[in-house]
Amino acid sequence: MTGIENTNELIARYLSGNTSREESKSLEDWLNQYPENRSEYDSIKEVWDFVSRPYHMSKVDVARARAKVKKEIPEFRSIKNIFYYWQRVAAVIILPVFVAGVLFFYVFKQRLTSRIVQQEITASYGVRSKVNLPDGTDVWLNSGSRITFPSKFLDNKREVFLEGEALFNVADDKLRPFYVNLGEVSVKAIGTTFNVAAYQKDNTFETTLISGKVLMVKQSSSKSDVVLYKIEPRQHAVYNKQERKITVFEDALPPVPSSEKLESLKPLPPELSALKNEISDNKYTSWIEGKLIFRNDPMDAVIKRLERWYNVDIQLKDTLLYDFRYTATFVDETLEQVLGLLKLSAPISYSITEREEKNDKSYSKKKVVITLIRNK
Repeated sequence: MTGIENTNELIARYLSGNTSREESKSLEDWLNQYPENRSEYDSIKEVWDFVSRPYHMSKVDVARARAKVKKEIPEFRSIKNIFYYWQRVAAVIILPVFVAGVLFFYVFKQRLTSRIVQQEITASYGVRSKVNLPDGTDVWLNSGSRITFPSKFLDNKREVFLEGEALFNVADDKLRPFYVNLGEVSVKAIGTTFNVAAYQKDNTFETTLISGKVLMVKQSSSKSDVVLYKIEPRQHAVYNKQERKITVFEDALPPVPSSEKLESLKPLPPELSALKNEISDNKYTSWIEGKLIFRNDPMDAVIKRLERWYNVDIQLKDTLLYDFRYTATFVDETLEQVLGLLKLSAPISYSITEREEKNDKSYSKKKVVITLIRNK
C-alpha cells in the first residue's frame, strides 16, 4: 500500500466487510510490518466502532421494512405513490449510513491529526546530517541548517520547512506534490533531486535542479500556487528577497577541469549514485561528498561558505579583498590548509584567534582576520 490515504480507505472498507481476499491479506501484511501500523489500525477501529454504535445498522431488516410498506399501500395506489414510499424507506436506511460515514471520517481525521507532531532536525555549523522523511524522501542537511516536518503527511501535499541548505531526493508521488517552504516562496516538486540554499541571513534563496522538474512558487490570497519560474535540469535559480526577482543561470553543472579531478574521501550515498557526475562535480551540491568547489567565485561568497563549513567567523580587513575571485577544489582540508592555499594565490595574510570561554561557560567561535598585503 502506498500513501496514507489509500491505507485509510482500505482500513475503512475492511471494517465494513468490503475487501477482497487479496486486499485483506495486504492489510494484514501491513499490520504486521510495524507496531505503529497496528496502533494506527486500533485507533481507527475505535473511532469506527464509536460512530457505528448509535445506528445499529446491522439490525436493519430491509425485507421486513419492504413487507410493511406493501401492507400499508392499497393496490389502487399509483406507481408514483409507491415510488414515493420507497424513497422514504430508502431515506430511513441510507441517511444514517451517510451520517455515520461523514462522522467517521471527520472524527478519524481529527483523531489522526491530533497525533501528528512536528519534528525538527538541525545540523550544527561544521556538521552535515541525513534525514529520512515519512514519505521516503531523503534529505541531506548542510552545516547550520534546520528542517521541520510532520511525523506523517496527511493532506494532498507534502510540506517541509527549511532554514539553511539541503539536498532533496524526493520520493515519487504524483498525487501529493512536495513543497519546501522557505517563507516567502516555496520550491514545489514531485519526484526529483535538487538543492536548496535558504540561509536566513542571506539575501537570496537558491535552487539547483539536478534531475526531474521543480517550480518556484508562492501562494496567492486564495491559497493557490502562483508559479514564479519553472526550473529545468542543470539550471541554478536565485531569488532575490529584496528585489523579488529571479535570476537563472544556465548549465549550472559545468565539468571540473581534468587537473582538478579529486576523489572525495566520503563516497556518494547509494541513493544518489546514478547522479554522481551531476552532484560530485557541481559546486552547488559537491558539499554532500565533503568537497568545496569554487568556480570564479567572489571573495565574499568564498568567505560565507568557509564560515559555515568550519564554524568560524572571518573578517576581511580591506575592501579591495572583495574584488578577488577564486577557482579551487578543497577535499576535506583543514581550515589552516585552506587559508594557506588562498594565501598562495593572492597577496594576503591571516591571523587566527582560538575559541574563548564566555561568562556563561559557552565558547566563542574561532575568528580569522584576513589582511591585504600592499606593495610598498
